[in-house]
Amino acid sequence: MDGILEKFMRDAAQNPERPMYDFMDCGSEPYVHHYITIGEAWQHAMDMAAELRQNGARPGDRAIILSMQDAGTVYAIWGCMIAGVIFTVIPPPIDEGKLDRFVSVLKSCKPRFLISNEGMEKEADTNVTGSLLKKAFLNVVTLKRIYSDKVKPAPLGKLTPHEADDLLYLQYTSGSTSAPKGVMVTYGNLMGCIGQCLEIFDFQHTKNNLASWVPFYHNIGLIVAIFLPVIADTGISYFIPTLQFLARPTIWLRVIADYKVNITAAPNSAYEVCTRLISPEEAKKYDLSHVTHLINGSEFVNAATVDKFCELFHISTDCFAPGYGLSECVCVGTLASRDFRCQHIDLESYREGRFVPSPTGEKDIVSVGQPAGNMVLVAIRPDGSPCEPGEIGEICIQGSSVCAGYWQNPEETKRFQTIIPGYPGQFYRTGDMGVLYEGQLYLTGRIKEMIIISGKNIFPGDITLLLRQEGVPLPADAIAVFSLPSPEGEHPILCAESIPDADYAAIAAQVNRLTARNFGFSFWDVAFTPAGSLPRTDNRKIKTLATHTLYESGRLPLLYSSRSGGNATNPQQSAPAVSRQKIELPPNATPEQIQPIISAIFREVLPGVSFGPNDSFLTLGGDSLRMMELVCSLEQDLGINIDIRCIAAEPTVAGISAYLSAVEAIHKGSR
Repeated sequence: MDGILEKFMRDAAQNPERPMYDFMDCGSEPYVHHYITIGEAWQHAMDMAAELRQNGARPGDRAIILSMQDAGTVYAIWGCMIAGVIFTVIPPPIDEGKLDRFVSVLKSCKPRFLISNEGMEKEADTNVTGSLLKKAFLNVVTLKRIYSDKVKPAPLGKLTPHEADDLLYLQYTSGSTSAPKGVMVTYGNLMGCIGQCLEIFDFQHTKNNLASWVPFYHNIGLIVAIFLPVIADTGISYFIPTLQFLARPTIWLRVIADYKVNITAAPNSAYEVCTRLISPEEAKKYDLSHVTHLINGSEFVNAATVDKFCELFHISTDCFAPGYGLSECVCVGTLASRDFRCQHIDLESYREGRFVPSPTGEKDIVSVGQPAGNMVLVAIRPDGSPCEPGEIGEICIQGSSVCAGYWQNPEETKRFQTIIPGYPGQFYRTGDMGVLYEGQLYLTGRIKEMIIISGKNIFPGDITLLLRQEGVPLPADAIAVFSLPSPEGEHPILCAESIPDADYAAIAAQVNRLTARNFGFSFWDVAFTPAGSLPRTDNRKIKTLATHTLYESGRLPLLYSSRSGGNATNPQQSAPAVSRQKIELPPNATPEQIQPIISAIFREVLPGVSFGPNDSFLTLGGDSLRMMELVCSLEQDLGINIDIRCIAAEPTVAGISAYLSAVEAIHKGSR
């Protein structure tokens, strides 16, 4: 099959000096550039393929690639494809949660190779092999380690030919504590997705520059940042280190403005953070008038965020490209290209499962665009029959980019084999709820109540399993986990039945400590209800959507709500946010003098939450993006550089105060 690899090889031979990738270092100004031409990228990829083959790799073998966000990771991806090695890209196991995920993927795909960067491992003090030996000895001892920074130049070898049905890579989708699901992406699936992108973007006749900070293990990072630049004939893909973006989101905007980037992708929460960090006066420094596609995906798109961002930077809402995609169709399902739409709908009809646009509608839903390429979307009822126009149902998809199933998981693969009366062929049942209106897809919820926090998929089953494993005194069959949309991003909620007079505050704190450690977020509210009060199905399973409705409307009987400071009142009516005040420290401030100032910031970012000096920001309902907002506020007001890793190590009022006191002393001493 003539596809992306063949084009890569031809262009590398015919136009080897074309700049294609730029691995930037934005830690200080001026930014440092590391440009890679298409010829250099192909040579390095061939070197990696030769290294694999010298170590005994055969087509069909599997390899895990640690996403180090460096050029070596990109060469490893291309090298595996050239050698016919089936790869999967996952984050390095730098904490307990990622280690568990690593082990689950390791046991699932049984790879022969583990590819990473030895220098970066040592710099990060990460002993990958040692950690894995403790958890999966038999799987680890047979692994062959390949380090991208030690691959030697090799003569150009041969490209392994691929047919459309040949398996190319596995994209794992599940959480760390449940059985992993590896989506099987074939060469034909990838080319189907690329074909869809070519219909949306003019990659071959117009110079398109891209910028991305999204990790390579995310399907957006893989498709948009790594693969699409090869399909394009001109333009550069600018890679912004993820940690540098998290430390200072304005880096992303600076790259977009200074290097005439017209395509970028991020979750809604990233755009929202920018609107909160940048004043209208500061926004004048960033010229975004050339931007054509601000892809907004991985989270629900908030119309208020789009409006604020566009007003702040004086651009049209048509610059925003809301999209819907999932690993099961490689990346893209729908996308709104230069056609931003938002419908006001009747709230009562919506709650009854009907999509009724109305000029006075109380609820706003943003369109995520039309089906891409040959993608076919159908909404179905629970019995599998197609919905009537305007009826909300489960979205099913069909197209050349829709994959065949999950790796060695026949039961879950049945979701790809759905038959819909009146439609030819098989569909994949996404589990997402929505409606097709005037050819556009409007998402309304998730049938399985999966929540997305900071762009990460969180499965409620993973959370309840973790709580049971850790001995949290809650009934595993009487817990509901869902999220509430808000302008600041999705607010995760946990509701659980409990006995009267339990130590609710201690249990809520334990829940948040565990979720922060394993999933990187904590609940906006942990609420306890009397036994038997959560709505259930006939077979006694919790009805999460019904619980969501009762909670949101304030009709759920509560024994305790962490959001309301322990009071059994409606958490939706919790304390208002504290107005933003500029931070100023007294001369030679001690940690004790700084603590009231940091406490005020906590109250601003997490309104209505009770906390003490040693309570972690992450266990109080904060997440990584809100922590980033906190750090940026401190940097802006105090005029100092803050290491986000030091803040993350002890994100408490006491810890941050002690760190700032020490940094201020060093800063003043150097003046």
